[in-house]
Amino acid sequence: MAYPMWVAPVREVLEMSKLVPHQKLIEARAIAEVVAGMAVIFVSHQWLGFDRPDGDMKQFRVLQRVLRDLIDGSVAVKMCPSTAMAFSQAESYLTPDEGRKLVDAHVWYDFFWKQQGCKDGTGDEAYTLLQLFMNTLLGVTGSAASAAEANLVGITPHHASSLDL
Repeated sequence: MAYPMWVAPVREVLEMSKLVPHQKLIEARAIAEVVAGMAVIFVSHQWLGFDRPDGDMKQFRVLQRVLRDLIDGSVAVKMCPSTAMAFSQAESYLTPDEGRKLVDAHVWYDFFWKQQGCKDGTGDEAYTLLQLFMNTLLGVTGSAASAAEANLVGITPHHASSLDL
């Protein structure tokens, strides 16, 4: 694949105590290229700084807690009424039994999937994040994308570099 999609196993994500860039995760063999049949959870979030996505792990700890709660069945997923009506579906497909299966899923998280240009000197700015994202989407619109199960999680806290007025 010209633009591979890199993902981290949920088990690895649950053990992370800090966010490290893509290239270091590859060295540690903590991420892998997606293959057909993988269940993939796509996580979208607001970067809280210009050089790091979540320096204090505030958002990432929420993601870890949600994953743990889904896996152990301590949280139920409810559909909003608009979604239920739009899809003629009263109940979420993410039942407690399906939630337990997430332990074997993988996570696509933007800081994992491409080399980062960080202030500590690691990284490579050969492509912008948007260019790589588009190329990755185009590259997986086929076997891997159709085989992967996609779940979206959105978290939007305060950006560390924004001005408070």
